[in-house]
Amino acid sequence: MKIQLQAAFSLIELLTTILVLAILVSIAAPSMSEWVQRERNNSHMNELLSGIRFARASAITRNGTVSVCAGVVVCADKSDWKSNVMVFADGNNNGEMDEGDELLRMFSISHLYHWNWSNFRGKAYLSFKPNGMTHSMNGTFTLCDGSKEVSRAVINTAGRLRVESTAAANPC
Repeated sequence: MKIQLQAAFSLIELLTTILVLAILVSIAAPSMSEWVQRERNNSHMNELLSGIRFARASAITRNGTVSVCAGVVVCADKSDWKSNVMVFADGNNNGEMDEGDELLRMFSISHLYHWNWSNFRGKAYLSFKPNGMTHSMNGTFTLCDGSKEVSRAVINTAGRLRVESTAAANPC
C-alpha cells in the first residue's frame, strides 16, 4: 500500500510569510501616498499651464485678445480662483465674459485646491494680446492645497511661463 504525503504549508510558514508581507507593505505605503499626492499636485499644475498656454496660442492664432479668469458664466472679481476657470475670446479687452465673447475652454479646479493669482496690475484675470504678450500682467499663480502652498507658476509680460517649487510649506 502506498502512503500519500500531503504537500502543504505549515501554520508557522504561513504566518511568517504574512508577517514579511505586512512589513513590506508598511514600508511601501507612506511612499505610495506621497507619490499619489505629488502626482495630484502635478496634475493640477499641468492643467492650469495647459489652459494658459492654450489662451496664449489662441490669442496669436485668432489675432485677438484672449482672457483667462475664474468663474462659471461671468468672471469672479477675485484673485483667489476656485471651482472653474474660463478661457474666452475677449472682444472688447475688458477681461469680462460679455455677450458676444466666445468661450474657448473651461476647466474645473478640485474643491481641495485653489489658485492665488497675484499680478503687477492687481487684476483678477489674465489677458493675452494678439502677439502673445500679456497686458502688462506679469505675475504668479500659486497652487494651494488647503492653506498650504504647493507650487507656483510665474508668467512674464512676454507670456512665458516657468514653474517654481516651494522649498517649505508656505501659507497661502
